[in-house]
Amino acid sequence: MNGPRRAVALAVAVALTVASAPGASASPSPDRYPTPSDRDLAASIEAMDVPGSVEAMDLPGSITALEEEKRNGATVTVRISADVLFAFGSAELSGSAKTQLKRIAARIGRPRGAVRVVGHTDAIGAESANRKLSKDRADSVKTELSTLLNTATITTDGKGATQPVAPNTSAGKDNPEGRAKNRRVEISYGS
Repeated sequence: MNGPRRAVALAVAVALTVASAPGASASPSPDRYPTPSDRDLAASIEAMDVPGSVEAMDLPGSITALEEEKRNGATVTVRISADVLFAFGSAELSGSAKTQLKRIAARIGRPRGAVRVVGHTDAIGAESANRKLSKDRADSVKTELSTLLNTATITTDGKGATQPVAPNTSAGKDNPEGRAKNRRVEISYGS
């Protein structure tokens, strides 16, 4: 906005601010705040290139599922993002994780055979630490499911970063989206 246009726009803004201030009279005196002409108002408006400022987004490609269910014959596997269940580096279930596991337990009902819980991590950190964290997370899910499925046998395993479902790096650079997909817990049961 050039100088004269900016000055007019500023004068209009000041007049509106003063007029709307607490204790201000309903209409300020005309000699204190002159009314801008239509031409001055029109000159103070700046055009925008709306089509050039809109950016298209690939929504389906940018959404990561937090829970997926797959069926292979009579076996159902529910894959849950570990980011939903746990805080970073923790094996303690969040409150929302317990609610989600309650919904999953209702779907499982009375499983045929054992329920298997497997934890996975991304490739950040030492493999021994990732295996321990993934096993501890699987054990936390087992503990919660045990209270909800009191008749089921539940086994656990921790795979660490050994079974990625997405690349942890891409073109030699970190791949946060891929790492997020790899941090997961899988619950498998017979239906």
